[in-house]
Amino acid sequence: MEKEHRKAIQRNFVALVETCNYHALLPLLIEKGVFTKDMIKWQNENDEKDKKRQLFINITRRGPEAFHKLITALRESYQHSLADCLDPRDTPEQSVSDNSSTRLFLYPNNGNIKQSIENAKEFEDSFYINLRTEPLKVVVKLAEKFVNSYNDIANMPPMYQTQSKNRGIALIINIVNYSDEARYPFRYGAYVDDANLIELFSQMGLKVLSFRDLNRMDLENKITSFAHDPLLSHADIAVIVVMGHGSYQLNDTTVIGADGNEVEATWIEEQFNNYNCSYMKMKPKIFIYQVCRGPLNDYGTSHSVPRRTEHDSSVKSIRTYSDMLIAHSTLSGFASHRDTNTGSWYIELICEIFMKYSYNTEVQDLLTMVDNRLKKMRSEKMTQQTSTFTNIGFNKCYFHPGIYLEDGLIKKFNV
Repeated sequence: MEKEHRKAIQRNFVALVETCNYHALLPLLIEKGVFTKDMIKWQNENDEKDKKRQLFINITRRGPEAFHKLITALRESYQHSLADCLDPRDTPEQSVSDNSSTRLFLYPNNGNIKQSIENAKEFEDSFYINLRTEPLKVVVKLAEKFVNSYNDIANMPPMYQTQSKNRGIALIINIVNYSDEARYPFRYGAYVDDANLIELFSQMGLKVLSFRDLNRMDLENKITSFAHDPLLSHADIAVIVVMGHGSYQLNDTTVIGADGNEVEATWIEEQFNNYNCSYMKMKPKIFIYQVCRGPLNDYGTSHSVPRRTEHDSSVKSIRTYSDMLIAHSTLSGFASHRDTNTGSWYIELICEIFMKYSYNTEVQDLLTMVDNRLKKMRSEKMTQQTSTFTNIGFNKCYFHPGIYLEDGLIKKFNV
């Protein structure tokens, strides 16, 4: 299906789901070869709206003729308002021949349909459903100059010095495959996340350490080893990314290791406080968690069957802690979304926003931009997600991707 046709379906998705006559439309689409009876497994869905969602998501993958056949089927089932929404240029014939192939499906309360469509369109402008099947291609826009410091300006927050050739180190831990798969399912699509993050931070000029499928003991060992790595003494920035199944217990987020045992997020952060990690004292430490923090869905829409969108369920006030920015993919008690083709919503957006805007935008603003995009996304079940981040004595921080200062000259990393 052409890109503009896919966008038309996405743009009118709510109106299609809310107002279409599914039982009139589906037989016509089968007759026209858009679907076969074996394809429509979503018929097993109990909820009528779920059936409609699956139909319109799957039709975007049914070839270049599917869109025009959809328009024709809508008109043949007398759903002209929806056909007009999708393609205003396609005008219906003024008369319908009286023959045995003509099907007349009367939609009740036709006068209310147009109003329902208008109401739905007002709502749908505020969100979108991801219909892409290809992962994000990470290409970082490199900085050409350093953001000027304003540390000498009264009442302005200080800015970290992030101009050296040793820009930083990113530790990426991704738990994808669990020993107890019945309890902790394989995290389809999660391999995309660490691949994207490795590309992102490498292109920025950071050194990257990446590990997968660690049990609790190995995870803890990697964390403590990293916190005591002498290389951090020269690093401008430390980034710690942990992804996997997780939960929220006793006011703390936990990450579940590959063996099913849990590691508390606060323990991870504790290893990098000013007492335990002297190498990063007074330097920026950024924590990113892509884990569920509870079982709750935030309803506010899965792609193909089986569904692409899955869930990864399952601060001290003293100055020992400072220079920490702690980012979570979701709120306490809620689940995170992961697309089995394109990876986790949150990580994909971090990679997209950071690669486009980190050249001149500080990291807290980047995370705010991520959430502004995240709030517009919906799953096939109309669930949504809200990210959050906590500032613990954290100042302004720019990645200045791709460049460093040496002998007073701006130079480029060889990446």
